[in-house]
Amino acid sequence: MTYVRGWATSALSTRPNFDCRAGVIDLVIIDEASQCTLAAVLPLAYRAKRLVIVGDPQQLPPVVTANPQAQRTLAAQAGTTQEELATANLTYGQESAYTAFAARHGRDPYLLEEHYRCHPEIIQFCNEHFYDNRLTVLTRVDATDDRPRGLQWHEVDGRTERGRSGGALNRAEADAVTAWVAECGMSPTSLGVVTPFRAQARLIRQRLSERAGPAFEDVRVGTAHTFQGGECETILFSTVLSVDANPGTVAWPEGERNLINVAVSRARRHLVVFGSRKELRRLGASTLLALAEAAERHALKRDPTWSEATQRLHMALVAHGVPVTLGSVDEGYPLAIALFGRDGSRLDIELDEFPNGDPRGRAQRQARTRDRHLMELGWTVVRVPAWRAYLHPEEVADQVLAAAVVDVRR
Repeated sequence: MTYVRGWATSALSTRPNFDCRAGVIDLVIIDEASQCTLAAVLPLAYRAKRLVIVGDPQQLPPVVTANPQAQRTLAAQAGTTQEELATANLTYGQESAYTAFAARHGRDPYLLEEHYRCHPEIIQFCNEHFYDNRLTVLTRVDATDDRPRGLQWHEVDGRTERGRSGGALNRAEADAVTAWVAECGMSPTSLGVVTPFRAQARLIRQRLSERAGPAFEDVRVGTAHTFQGGECETILFSTVLSVDANPGTVAWPEGERNLINVAVSRARRHLVVFGSRKELRRLGASTLLALAEAAERHALKRDPTWSEATQRLHMALVAHGVPVTLGSVDEGYPLAIALFGRDGSRLDIELDEFPNGDPRGRAQRQARTRDRHLMELGWTVVRVPAWRAYLHPEEVADQVLAAAVVDVRR
């Protein structure tokens, strides 16, 4: 950069690269702080005049090998207890640098809520189940080819077995994943296979080697930890849990829900989920069942709530005898009011509603980005101020139809 000198280093390379003097660096940015232990970043924090902590607490925490008893012993030697450290968000095995600093920040963290990477159907699952629907999805969808995209469910009747050295595996799912890879016609480098269990990952690698041969050695196979920080165009997710799964095996993914968030969000274009919905429901594997159901219905919400203004405009259009649909979805993008012409043309009618204002026009910029993506998918987008649709729905309906380029004749 022209005006700012900066350095990049791993957290563990601080000592040989920077003098150990307090405040020697104007600004330190800790990236991926949710994967760092507090101990690893304290030497950098000591050298900082200002500190920015960046991370996602809904992804994987640091991998720590120290057993619980060893951590209790170390806490006692330092004059404290594991319980006191937990209360202060300072435990070595459970907390990260992100959670430790966030507990002392005193305010809600800044959320970078605009998402541009995953297909809208894929990230919507994560949005609902991990981010309280706070993400604004603005991913551009490439619909110029026939390759599959979005969320897909693949039903498999299998059985959960214990792995040779622990963990769990499902041979039927491994065979289904292998068959999908062998027959998909896609480049192995664009594919990834993720599963919650290492035993299943080993089995799938073995099956790929046996059936597909060396050409598929480039398919990345592993647990969510293998894919942390990575991504693939297409990810195959093997849930494993089915008939004969024991309670401990079922409880583990639920106790480590962030693994599922990471696994799902590694897929940029296409996520294929393998498993048995019936068995996931019977076993009470709630997060994996939610993923299965989202894949089955392409991430569509079951009961969308529409504003009074949207409903009034919809009824006014219906009164005109226009075949409009409330709450359609295309490529994971929700459409307020959709109108489909006889000639194949499509009109999306959106209402601009800013109940909390729109500081710096941010919501309007996001709406324009979203509209541009839909226009690339073949939609004509018309935006209407919500207050006008609420007060004068018939008048707005007349104006929308007069300006529409969609042939709505029956």
